[in-house]
Amino acid sequence: GKNDTVRDICRRMENNGIADAYADVYVFHKAKVRSLRRLYCRYWYYRLTHRRRKALRAWFELQQCKKYNEYIVRYEQDEHLRSLIEKTKYDFWHIAHFAK
Repeated sequence: GKNDTVRDICRRMENNGIADAYADVYVFHKAKVRSLRRLYCRYWYYRLTHRRRKALRAWFELQQCKKYNEYIVRYEQDEHLRSLIEKTKYDFWHIAHFAK
């Protein structure tokens, strides 16, 4: 089905990256851009050694991290996006409280 495709899993991982970036910026206040070098190296190593499953997992992690970085930068630079998010009042106290 639709949920079994690589494309759908990749989309989900990108959404997870966006959610992680949001939480790091607005809930935990500890956002920073992550390095992609290690993830690229891991992906290509598994790809070149014909380890398909591990290569796919590395690819998904890479996509998640790329979206995370993209949204960290967007949250810092896009005033309109920040104003939309700050207008919405979410109660993340319980998440921040239990994550410590």
